[in-house]
Amino acid sequence: MGWPTPHELTADRGLRAADPGDGTITVLTYNTLEGRTTADDVAALADETGADVLVLNETSQLQAQQVATYLNADGEAFQVFAATAEEEGAAEEPTTALLVAGSMGEYVQTSGPATYHGTVRAEPASGVGPVLVGVHALAPVREQRELWLRDLNEIVAPCGDRGPDGLIMAGDFNATLDHAPMQDLGRCADAAVEAGVGGIATWPSRLPALLGSTIDHVLVDAARYDVTAALVAERGRSDHRGVVARLEPLEP
Repeated sequence: MGWPTPHELTADRGLRAADPGDGTITVLTYNTLEGRTTADDVAALADETGADVLVLNETSQLQAQQVATYLNADGEAFQVFAATAEEEGAAEEPTTALLVAGSMGEYVQTSGPATYHGTVRAEPASGVGPVLVGVHALAPVREQRELWLRDLNEIVAPCGDRGPDGLIMAGDFNATLDHAPMQDLGRCADAAVEAGVGGIATWPSRLPALLGSTIDHVLVDAARYDVTAALVAERGRSDHRGVVARLEPLEP
């Protein structure tokens, strides 16, 4: 039994891991609200869906390491990378963490877009494979609106013509696709939209899934990947829901 079709989507129904070696990449992003969606929760969801890449917002480096440890126990080693805030006074913890499965090869952390909360960017050491970026934009409260817009413009810039081929970017954008900086994503496509579940809200989780806002995204280079499935998952006590997307590389 495979993943649910978009019309079968409910948070945790019908999840199955991909077959090993089939060439797919599964991406999971979750804002854990300072760990209220626990390492156990995240690891279980990652295991069920066969996640190869995890982007975890508001997640301490310790909790990210715990997720990796749980997943390592199942036989898959994960590298862990963490964002650093760019602005003086921005909180050091929690942060945004990026976990990459060993099956994707060795990754090295590189400089990402300059944002208030910081971004985490990693690329394959061999130069072959997707460039991975974990993001968390500033919230659009009134006194931060200019910084919020700056964050979003910095975040979506790699989707332009000069961005890296094979880009996969995920996280809490604190913006829907209707906000101006998100309306033109260039080479990037929103995985949830491509899979037909882009109308499922990711925040706040206390509201029904059709009444909130979709502010957590997985963006992919549409020239390099076909989105074969996506779903919105709810675990733990975060105020967000997570997004899981399965990507199939396209022939060059």
